[in-house]
Amino acid sequence: MKYDRWQQKKYMMNLYRIDDIKILGKRECMKRKFFLLLVIFLALCGCSFTSEENAFDEFGGYTELLMEYERVFEDPTYTEDKWENIYDHIGRFANSESYGLYYCIKDLSGDGKPELILSGRHDSEYRPMIIYAYADGEYIWSCISENYDMEIYENGIVEMVSGSAGREYHTFYQLEKNSGFAWFVEEVYDIPRNWGGKEGEGMLYYRSIHHGSEDEELTEEEYFNVLNQYEIDPIELEWHVVEGFWSKANPREQASATIDQIGIQGRTNEETRLIHKILSSDKEEFQDFLTTDWEFPHTHEAIIITAYDFTGDGRDEIIVSKFYVNNSAEISYNFVYNRNGERVLEFVGGHPLDIQIIENWGEEGIFLLYHGNHYSSHNNANIYTEIKWKEDIITEEIILMELDRREGGVEEKEEYYIFKDFTKEEEEKLWRGASGVNELTKMKEYVREEEKLEEYKQLFDKTKTTEVSMVSVILYSDSDGGFVEYE
Repeated sequence: MKYDRWQQKKYMMNLYRIDDIKILGKRECMKRKFFLLLVIFLALCGCSFTSEENAFDEFGGYTELLMEYERVFEDPTYTEDKWENIYDHIGRFANSESYGLYYCIKDLSGDGKPELILSGRHDSEYRPMIIYAYADGEYIWSCISENYDMEIYENGIVEMVSGSAGREYHTFYQLEKNSGFAWFVEEVYDIPRNWGGKEGEGMLYYRSIHHGSEDEELTEEEYFNVLNQYEIDPIELEWHVVEGFWSKANPREQASATIDQIGIQGRTNEETRLIHKILSSDKEEFQDFLTTDWEFPHTHEAIIITAYDFTGDGRDEIIVSKFYVNNSAEISYNFVYNRNGERVLEFVGGHPLDIQIIENWGEEGIFLLYHGNHYSSHNNANIYTEIKWKEDIITEEIILMELDRREGGVEEKEEYYIFKDFTKEEEEKLWRGASGVNELTKMKEYVREEEKLEEYKQLFDKTKTTEVSMVSVILYSDSDGGFVEYE
């Protein structure tokens, strides 16, 4: 007796890697700048974001996957055409109040790497539906129950039980160590003797161990011996409700009335306390920035919190940046706080994560910063800023700025400027966007410092630079109920 259609389907699913069916492939790591802009855009458009990294955390590397599954159940706008890693069989239960979704993370194969088992629960009974493995940065579908009953045993044995018209099939798979694959081991089934219009009473018993081969007929005793061989040691699984994963990335679940109530976590307890102190002391300023209706066309605003060790003591100072992006510009207003939570420096820049820093420039305690500002179409600036941080002497000065407002290309002579030696009044013009830059070109004499400019460019090309460390992003969405954090 040959395999029938449903048997072949189950068997063939285990002959090929799940890459050929459906898998979360490795994604290329995007630049942090694009990552942040994308997060801001998705958040304010009411969509969610999932992290590209999947370290083996307390959820075995399955946090992103659990987040997407929870979203299927919680977000009615997350329709099947948007699913990335979801086992579509689960969709039929997504809107059922009586059918919850549960997970268990446990090492089933014995290789020290946990698998993820997802289960439904109906009438107090858990019904495993799918087993995932996480290998080489990929989610792999190891076993899928479809409409069958899945039983899991010690030593990585998985049994699928199904039947109809008096027939009952028991198909056994072995989870392979270090690969995530589940290989077909064997299958036994019983069929009524009178099945298919034949005559007779009682049951016939068969076993199959090779796809496409004739099935071996068994005695009743041999049949139950096979079952007893595998069904002797059911594994104990501890089930948990799939919740709290998507809500961490869903603004509607985290919105706070004031910016200091968000509960941002720094990388250390000390840093967490410092950030809370800063947000509390300058709360009104940051909230006003996020909630202001700008007069010029704009797209997004965000408060970006980063850190950098200016003192060289191994403990980072905090930089809070008011960052906005409009249709043709991105500008940040950056405020540096010492370890006491006091604002000691401020400077204007482009994207906060694009700032390049040369430490101990010329002498210890002096930092040279380079950042590019895009003020508007054909209005770009490269700014070189010197920061001195020596004991009680903390200063900031723009030492050179290249401003290119040419529309026709580099061959044009007009609308190209190099400025140096900024006064505070002149520097403040840069905080006012394109209109301020326009005023600057009318009031400040530009210089011919092409050699000095080229010297700085070469310096940053050939010198090892450092960058700020990302800590958090704060957004505001009125529809989501207030201020939210994106880590």
